[in-house]
Amino acid sequence: MKTFAIPQKTLLLWQIRSAIVGLLLFALCAFLEISRTFLLLSTIIIIAFVCAMDFWYLPRFFGGCKVCYVNDSVVINYGVFIKNTHILPFSKLIHTQTITTPLAAAFSLTAVGLKAARCRIYIPEMSNEDAQLLISSLTQEVE
Repeated sequence: MKTFAIPQKTLLLWQIRSAIVGLLLFALCAFLEISRTFLLLSTIIIIAFVCAMDFWYLPRFFGGCKVCYVNDSVVINYGVFIKNTHILPFSKLIHTQTITTPLAAAFSLTAVGLKAARCRIYIPEMSNEDAQLLISSLTQEVE
């Protein structure tokens, strides 16, 4: 059994993404500027949202995310409120892809997408080496 770790850089990447979304929402509210009260309330809500995401939800999500390669399948555990376990046998695997955004590439991270007949599973960003190892192990099993 091989376990792939989700690195701390993934948490930092998603915290940066959350902060960018918060800044874009703030810029939109400032652009609309219906009233100063609206701007103040929206700013407080956006700051609360970004802080909750960055310092509470994301650390728990990525801390509980585990990807295991067991003999003939990939097992993915994740979730904060609702725990999910996906077991994807290699025989059911139809398509595998890697996803790298420019921001993720700066951190040397790659996400992996696995598609079976009735589901699609995305594994959060892992190191490029782990992603290539996972995909090479999947292709070796198919051959």
